Amino acid sequence: MQAKPTITRRELLQTLCAHSAIVVLAACTPQSGPTAAPTSAEAATVAATAIPAATPVPTVAATEIQFDAGEQFTPSKYTGRQLEEGQVERVAFDEVVKAYRDLHPNVSITFMANPMGSRREAMITQLAAGTAPDMMWTQPDWVNEDLGKQWWLNLDPYLDMPNPYAPADHPSAKRWHDGFFPGVDFWRAPDGHLYMLLGDQTQVGLYYNKDVFKRAGIADEPRQWSQMIAACEAVKQETSLPAFSWCGGGQGVLDQLTWVTGWLAKYFFWSYVGTYDKDHNGWPDKWEIAEAIKAGTYSAHMKEQVARLRTLKAMAAYWQEGALGMDWEAAHRLFLTGGAAIIVTGVWMLDPYLRDPERKFELGWFYFPAVDRATSDLVPEGVPMTNLAAGYGSFQYALTATALKRNTADVCADLLMFATTPSNIGKIINEVPRTIPNVKAADLHPLTVEMGFAESVSYPPSIFQEDDSLLDYEYGMNFASAVMPYCVGQLDEQQMLDQLQGYMDAAADRVLATRSGT
Repeated sequence: MQAKPTITRRELLQTLCAHSAIVVLAACTPQSGPTAAPTSAEAATVAATAIPAATPVPTVAATEIQFDAGEQFTPSKYTGRQLEEGQVERVAFDEVVKAYRDLHPNVSITFMANPMGSRREAMITQLAAGTAPDMMWTQPDWVNEDLGKQWWLNLDPYLDMPNPYAPADHPSAKRWHDGFFPGVDFWRAPDGHLYMLLGDQTQVGLYYNKDVFKRAGIADEPRQWSQMIAACEAVKQETSLPAFSWCGGGQGVLDQLTWVTGWLAKYFFWSYVGTYDKDHNGWPDKWEIAEAIKAGTYSAHMKEQVARLRTLKAMAAYWQEGALGMDWEAAHRLFLTGGAAIIVTGVWMLDPYLRDPERKFELGWFYFPAVDRATSDLVPEGVPMTNLAAGYGSFQYALTATALKRNTADVCADLLMFATTPSNIGKIINEVPRTIPNVKAADLHPLTVEMGFAESVSYPPSIFQEDDSLLDYEYGMNFASAVMPYCVGQLDEQQMLDQLQGYMDAAADRVLATRSGT
């Protein structure tokens, strides 16, 4: 799931939309003058010599920041939309901004409403016209796709500064960057710089029905893959229920499939990292995988690949009947009504699951279990636990070229420093328990602690891409079209492997063509 220029980013959360201003949070008395932001538009990056001193940004002239905070964290009263039934009113970021203004009373923040339509299209229109807000929510791979267009600012010089708002004993008090978990670096661009700040993390794992586990005699949450399969067998034998509620159709067809196969890939291909990783950055990108396909070192027929897919098929024996025809909504309903013991999905489903009136059981969650030689002799010893969803969240902000033009870049970065102290980021993120703060020692929502979400965020990022972003999205869909029927016995293994190899070869040609520009 690492990023180079154009990795497909499957939507883990909903598509967000933004661009029109709605409100200005004004302030009053002046302090001393703002540090001048860089004025050169040469590369839309911040020169190190223009970075402010490691103290809160002083301001003399009134400074207004135009801020598109995205649908997740824009205070509800500024979104331009009515709250849906049961939806929590968002106020936390408003309160954090007001606290910032108490320190900087001549700074004002204009929150932007969330209009209908395509966020990406609106963003491109604004950025190209030079009318984008100073700071805006973005998908991280969009920022990297735009590299070279001079639309986004390099955040590294700011991240190398101390955060003057952090507690003295927090790592960010010496260097802002060091206060974050490793996922903050996941989306570094090919030029080595970071153009988007990740203040929270999502995670994927396995929700389970504690009542069903109890009926099946399962006392502990599985920590090993083999333990999970044994628990599935116990559910089958003791309750006659399917262990998994599986989404095998519709728009979500790639989600569960590639989360699971991506997790398995790390274990089965761990010994090949050095073979594939030609630039020695610690993970194979899509071009390196494409080259490995051409060289024959990554293939559908290699024994590790076959073992990985057989492991998936063994898991599929515990999917519900008709899984390939079930979309996400049907899969959620099956699980919530007690029709299956486990569902693989993200922490963002916690709030809807807890509020769902059809759920009559106690909800549990566990992270993807480790795979070892109890599952396959081909799994090497010592493969570490990793963060499967590293780099994905909702608190995803970047500074735009507008901030250079309007001399607001330093103040924008200073606001982000304030917002990402352990207490403030906890306040913002924990308002609704959908994601996990990506800041060390941040305050955690009690449910985040109870469910055990936070531990996995501290793990280093996974080194292998999931199969929907291993090469390109077309390959991901083709992967599903061959592997899913194989898992449920509709396609024999040799046919599946032959089809998959053909899809790999074609995808390698496409990926390498994009790099060469042909």
